[in-house]
Amino acid sequence: MKINKQLLWSFLTLSLLMSSCGDEAINEEEQEGEASLTWQFEFDPNQERLNNLGLPTDLAEGHAGVSPDFKTISAHYLELAPTAWTQLGEGVIIYQGAETQAGGEKAIEFEAAHLVAENEVFQSFPFDDLPPGEYQYIRVSLSYQNYAVPIHALGFQLEGNIASFLGYNTYIESFVIKDSSLSVNQNKKQGFWAVETPYNVLSGDASLTTVPNPIASTSPIPAGSCLLTAELEEPLIITGEETTDKKLILALSTNKSFEWIDDNGNDKWEPLEGELIVDMGVRGMKARVE
Repeated sequence: MKINKQLLWSFLTLSLLMSSCGDEAINEEEQEGEASLTWQFEFDPNQERLNNLGLPTDLAEGHAGVSPDFKTISAHYLELAPTAWTQLGEGVIIYQGAETQAGGEKAIEFEAAHLVAENEVFQSFPFDDLPPGEYQYIRVSLSYQNYAVPIHALGFQLEGNIASFLGYNTYIESFVIKDSSLSVNQNKKQGFWAVETPYNVLSGDASLTTVPNPIASTSPIPAGSCLLTAELEEPLIITGEETTDKKLILALSTNKSFEWIDDNGNDKWEPLEGELIVDMGVRGMKARVE
């Protein structure tokens, strides 16, 4: 069969034009997608170490501490606050985790918690769902941490993997530390922890949880909560006409955030010698938008 070259050339040209138009349409659709605000965590052992009022502090006399090697973390609440005088709950609450009364009192439902590693997106929110405004502060309620710390026992240095619960109250069915799991099936108040070693699993309750709040004098937080507060490096301005995604980075100070009573003054955590964990709250937060 004889092929009409002119007809064939016209057909190929039309096909290329249609393909090009199709690509442009796809790109336009991608560009018209909703712009979003995502948030994630960083862990910084060199960041300034703060107390509950957001002031620099050292370890207490007779205490020792290490900067944990963080694996995962979870949060229960995130709020944007316009000013330092915005009271808790009066800002824009953009995340609220699941709660339950399965254990009696209202508590965070750990089974529904979202656990993330460093720099992993925790949540994403379309800007269209956020009210326009200028926000200078952020509050986040941390609820769970999983990390490793060195343990000294029987003359050996071991790795201890720790799961700790920081929320005001958490209903826990069961949880995995690293390779070991524990069944709880009840509420646990802030400070409950369990540590897995190569030989056994220990659990207990920390007596303190540091929760830095640099605006405590104008906007306090309830006792027993783990609501960290930080001023954004630059205010987050939402206009309602955003076209590009932004990232909210919450940099947590892990500077000797795992603290114990060092009975013999050797700077080594020796749980078999009865050295008690006193604090495992984070030691400050910095927030920035990229």
